[in-house]
Amino acid sequence: MGRLVIPIGIDINRVNAVFGSHDEVLFDQLVRSRYFKKFDEEFSFKRELSDLIFTYVPVGNRKVVSSKLFGLIKGTDGRRLEGEWNDYGYALLTMCSYLGYTFSETNDELEYSHSWEQINTLLRINGCRMDLSRMLESKQVFDTPYIHDDIYTNIYSKKEVVELVSHLLIIEKDIEEKNQKPFYVLKSGLLNCMDKHLDLVIFSYEI
Repeated sequence: MGRLVIPIGIDINRVNAVFGSHDEVLFDQLVRSRYFKKFDEEFSFKRELSDLIFTYVPVGNRKVVSSKLFGLIKGTDGRRLEGEWNDYGYALLTMCSYLGYTFSETNDELEYSHSWEQINTLLRINGCRMDLSRMLESKQVFDTPYIHDDIYTNIYSKKEVVELVSHLLIIEKDIEEKNQKPFYVLKSGLLNCMDKHLDLVIFSYEI
């Protein structure tokens, strides 16, 4: 078993601005988009996508309610997001893929392969504080319910993208021929993020 990685270049603030925006036009566009059609039949996350756009309550408008009677009466964090993380995860994947830029039309989904390990080794040797293994790790990137399960999310900030590109350019000459194709796909995608001044948000899931 491996993981399929979907790196998307996008300004994270643009995604956050969609939460609670009540943008009906965008919602209609998203439910007709490629990633929605690909995953919704299996995961059924249209309600969660609607939650993010129409139901989500921004921080300044929330009413937080503490649990009472030793937890018998549950509290609420005020976000009004009551769905499961994985459904929100696929809703976010749909949103980011529609609003952002995948690495290329033919390489928007990448299998994390052994060839990436040579890249990681060279990055470490050359003093880079990051490598590509972060794409396999999961952290809470967005203000939604979250658990470490099924669909993973992670992020390289705009500043980190620039740093990663600078190190990739240094190690390029040392990449073995058999690993050059995945290297150039990664380099091209990261250069695109840097040129457009974007963060790199990563989604991944097991295959």
